[in-house]
Amino acid sequence: MLDGTVRAAVATPDGSRLFVGGQLNNVNGQPISGLVELDPTTGAALNVLQTGTSPSVFDLTLDGNDLYVVGNITRVGTGVVAGAGRINIATGAADQSWTPLLTNGPTRAVAVQASGARVFVGGSFAAANGGPVHSNLAAIDVNTGLLDANFDIEALDLAVTDNEWARHGEPGTHPPTPCA
Repeated sequence: MLDGTVRAAVATPDGSRLFVGGQLNNVNGQPISGLVELDPTTGAALNVLQTGTSPSVFDLTLDGNDLYVVGNITRVGTGVVAGAGRINIATGAADQSWTPLLTNGPTRAVAVQASGARVFVGGSFAAANGGPVHSNLAAIDVNTGLLDANFDIEALDLAVTDNEWARHGEPGTHPPTPCA
């Protein structure tokens, strides 16, 4: 049984593991901090993944062995992050080489480009890597964690294919836009 608000869940392709994030305080009486891996059959906690003090995980996505976590978070596992982080689910280790700094507002959505080249992170953040240049949507290199300066748009939900991205968050229609 989860105590708190679930905001995101993603299962491994084989269905053997379920990652759940949100404003979560405990699972089956065990204290947790925003993110937990569950056995989808029994509901037992397999792994508790720390996301900071008073965290709120808003979205999760899985790309191979990489679990991307976004929200009002300051930690992913044992790694220090600001708004977004990545965990290798095969080892359970936070990826310290992928640490984009998304600050001054929450990150709310994450999607991996189908080609696997970039991770798109959206929300209400006003700064990326210390500068105000990326407001609300960032394209992040999947290998380096470096930001693509061509994105600056408010997003609350993302959809990404190899060649297009679409955002949702304001009233009206937002047609897909070619990726640069």
